[in-house]
Amino acid sequence: FAPMVQGNFVHLTFALCLCAALASAMEIPKFCRKVIYDKSSTGVALKENSPLDGSLEANQILVKVYAAAINPVDYKIPKLLPLSGRGVGLDFSGQIVKTGTGVKDFKVGDSVFGVGNGGTLADYCIADASKIAIKPAKASYVEAASLSTVGLTSLQALKDNGVKENSRLLVLGASGGCGITGIQVSMLYIRVMGVHTRLRRTSNATASTRTC
Repeated sequence: FAPMVQGNFVHLTFALCLCAALASAMEIPKFCRKVIYDKSSTGVALKENSPLDGSLEANQILVKVYAAAINPVDYKIPKLLPLSGRGVGLDFSGQIVKTGTGVKDFKVGDSVFGVGNGGTLADYCIADASKIAIKPAKASYVEAASLSTVGLTSLQALKDNGVKENSRLLVLGASGGCGITGIQVSMLYIRVMGVHTRLRRTSNATASTRTC
């Protein structure tokens, strides 16, 4: 995985090769790579030979992960809870390689994205069928993997605060993950009238505004 530091936020992305043939993608190994929380200075480590338990509950699916992402919550929670040894990440996209006996809406081979049961920065992850969706054909695996947590957070905020048709909405931090998806989700309810941004110059403290 490759860390990228942007301001006060750390984003970890874990990309896996997409060139394997479909037949090999359906094979389920006994071991896989997995990023876990540990007690090192970085707080995480890549475990090369993590045992892969392919057993599923009736409503679960096993996915071969093609792309995954973490959010601020993923690296803030370890400061509050003892998570050493547990997998990192919630968001993922990939291809289903196995389904539980109760799964009716998805099948092996489907390309999906959603929220996993912890530990999505791995070659394989498990998710509840109720927390995934079919990946849009026009979206890449990387794009799909970035949507779940921020999208659900935005949707919850809009619903909990009663946003509906003809509502007026102000989005603070519209360039962030929740802001970007919040604008897109809100367009299901209201018409976007404009976007206001504040641009701060690095040379001095003056600022300019732009409205479109």
